[in-house]
Amino acid sequence: MPQLINSEMIRTLKSVFLPLPANLGARVFGSTQSIANAAYGDITFDTERWDTGSTGAGGAYPNGMWDVATPKRLTAVHRGWHTISGHIEFAYHAVGRRGIQIRHTIPGGAVTEIARSEWDAIKSDQVTQPMSITTQYWMNAGEYVELMAFQDSGAGLNVNEVGNYSPEFVMVRIP
Repeated sequence: MPQLINSEMIRTLKSVFLPLPANLGARVFGSTQSIANAAYGDITFDTERWDTGSTGAGGAYPNGMWDVATPKRLTAVHRGWHTISGHIEFAYHAVGRRGIQIRHTIPGGAVTEIARSEWDAIKSDQVTQPMSITTQYWMNAGEYVELMAFQDSGAGLNVNEVGNYSPEFVMVRIP
């Protein structure tokens, strides 16, 4: 006797065979903020440049990938591979190391460092120190990433606000 297809089976088949939206992404930026000495600190963001991840008022992610209620996160709206990039510029200080990091979090679960770069402070010409980082990572809906900054100059040091590149955070789902 043939088996009838129920609504759960239909949902499963749709999730496997129907393509997900291809143009999901968000880019946000923030203001100048101080990073404490000798520890990775969160970078927060206060404005979005764009966010195509909204699922509408009734969806699980009505505000898209970035939400002002959680200003340091970019959240995956659909499962898949994502390209994630962050950009910061430290104020000049000739002492110590500088770092930038992307952390991935499964809500209620593990926090994982998925990309990091560190190097010594620039010691001449009193220039600021820009840093960028990019990675690709598989994420399920609801998982999120955060941009972190590190410095050990001996005191707090600013991440400068600089138009179009500091601090900036972007995540785009790869089709």
